Amino acid sequence: MRSHQFVVLLFVWAAGCGPRVPTQSEARAAFVERRARVEAFEESLFFLIATASEEPTPTPTQMKQLVVTAEALGFHGFTGFPSVPPCVGGSGPGEVTPEQGLSEGKYSVGYGLYQTAWNDGRPHGDGEFHPGIVVRWRLGEADGPLREPVTLCMLIDGTPRPE
Repeated sequence: MRSHQFVVLLFVWAAGCGPRVPTQSEARAAFVERRARVEAFEESLFFLIATASEEPTPTPTQMKQLVVTAEALGFHGFTGFPSVPPCVGGSGPGEVTPEQGLSEGKYSVGYGLYQTAWNDGRPHGDGEFHPGIVVRWRLGEADGPLREPVTLCMLIDGTPRPE
């Protein structure tokens, strides 16, 4: 075997060893499996907003607890809402954005490979790419005050959210 053939063979073999971007049908199945968690997350978020006495929005600690309970990787809220990293921005090659992905009622679902690493003064996560979905929707009713989009990121390979 010539050296350039060996290099090509090695490259092809190595490319098959890494994580794979989910297919559209895998992303749909992953969303269907997690839909109840997304809906429970939204209900909990509304509860926090409704019961806030002095703070009109949830605190970062409350948002982190919601994300952990939803078994999500991260959350990106709208103006004034604390985001819980990581979420949008750590996507890998082959990502399908929610706008280009699936539509499941009010939910837009994107899919791809997402990193678990972020740094908030100390490093978190393994920095590897993992298959996942990104769910984007608008909170509340069509004529309600909370009509900005929110995004919830969820890994689908069983990797837990790093602490």
